[in-house]
Amino acid sequence: MILLLNQDRGYVLGSCDEVLPALDDHTIALQGMAASSLDHFYQLYNNGKKVIELWLNVQRKWMYLESIFVSGDIRSQLPEEAKKFDEKNKLFKSIMLDTYRDSSIKKQCRQPSRLADLESIFVGLERCQKTVQEHIIKMFDNVVSLRLMKQSDTLIQAQAMISAEKEEMTFKQTVNTEERVEDWMTKVLEEMRRTNKLITKEAVYYYRHRKSRVQWMYDYIGMVVLASSQIWWTWKVEDIFQKVAKGNKMGMKNYVKQLHLQLEEVVTEIRSPLSNNDRKIQYCFNY
Repeated sequence: MILLLNQDRGYVLGSCDEVLPALDDHTIALQGMAASSLDHFYQLYNNGKKVIELWLNVQRKWMYLESIFVSGDIRSQLPEEAKKFDEKNKLFKSIMLDTYRDSSIKKQCRQPSRLADLESIFVGLERCQKTVQEHIIKMFDNVVSLRLMKQSDTLIQAQAMISAEKEEMTFKQTVNTEERVEDWMTKVLEEMRRTNKLITKEAVYYYRHRKSRVQWMYDYIGMVVLASSQIWWTWKVEDIFQKVAKGNKMGMKNYVKQLHLQLEEVVTEIRSPLSNNDRKIQYCFNY
């Protein structure tokens, strides 16, 4: 029997940790029997495992997207995506209601259209999920997606933000996404600020530490390089002003020479083979 959990907005499969290993054991046992009369049972077990694994994948995507599209604000902002989700949502709930009424694994996995329906739902939900990801840029400047990682059948964590330039800011702490979307997105915002602060402090601390300024830039994402360089430039200029005030008349001229040397280093680096993003960092963040 498939364990089912009654949810406020429908039914979902419970843990299948005991079902899948059992199907594997039966399949392996049948493979060891060469008799052709056993082919039917082998196909039955193999197909059952395929259906359940796909079913669980569909369920994960449905639970993630259902929490998003249940919000009136999201539905009004993404009407076309909401319509596509509703179509797959209706089919998924129909399957789950039928399974709730008769939770026999054998019967449910052998339904004539079960595999095809689950594949259709999976493809549809995946398209909805990608479209939702594209709208993250509206919530965070220049962020096009989140790197999500499955930790269990029901737990998906946000591990990093990815920019339009494909740079990744890996969170210091992952964010669980099983809550309402507005709750976990708020936590993503908080973690983004926290991680950005910690990385920037680290970059300031290691500025030109045991490596050149040019090579230091490659250790961090662009916005961190920009912020850290500005911090050091501001400190250096204030330090020069203090030295000039104490009588060092050559302080500013000497600093100008240092800036010219930095420009020459960048020019030399840009002429070497670089990725497009590394070239942008060297070109745009020269201070």
